[in-house]
Amino acid sequence: MSGAGRWLAAGALAAAVIAAGCDDGGTDAPPSRVVGVKADDDAPDLEAFCDVYVKDGSEAKPLEMPPLEGEPADASAAWHWVNVWATWCQPCVEEMPMLVEWQRKLESDGASVKMTFLSIDDEAEKVAEFRKEHPGTPEGPRLADKDALEGWITGLGMDPGATIPLQVFADPEGRVRCVRSGAVNAPDYRTVEYLLDQP
Repeated sequence: MSGAGRWLAAGALAAAVIAAGCDDGGTDAPPSRVVGVKADDDAPDLEAFCDVYVKDGSEAKPLEMPPLEGEPADASAAWHWVNVWATWCQPCVEEMPMLVEWQRKLESDGASVKMTFLSIDDEAEKVAEFRKEHPGTPEGPRLADKDALEGWITGLGMDPGATIPLQVFADPEGRVRCVRSGAVNAPDYRTVEYLLDQP
């Protein structure tokens, strides 16, 4: 294949990767993000992992949750990881068991983190039925007002078309330090662990 052909093929592959993710059929994918890579000092690159990253906590906005049915995790004196999901989102459902296991592992490794699994399903009955069919699904609140979702997402610094799953990390002071659109994968564990160790 010629050099130009390789560039075209790489561009097509990149476009396909960016287009992956969940939406409700009426939103666009978020801007491109380079998958997290290691910096020269071998520390994970948080700016690459997060779509929105605030290094200095004093400059970060406080986490304000949208109207909910149910309560989020009590994350006082801990990092708060909000995972936004829906029963109809396959990547959300696929990553959930891993996230539950990660919370256990992070805490056993010394990180203080609480997770809130926030469903954006239209109906509580759908979530209840899903939990019956999938008993390992963690409990969590549901978005009470779908019209509030776009404003909440943009308030986090994201494009309103950001796809789910959405990962929101707030530090122990309740300030939003990292927002990521898209699922996490097994190699991201080290990056999350590193993020939760930031002052």
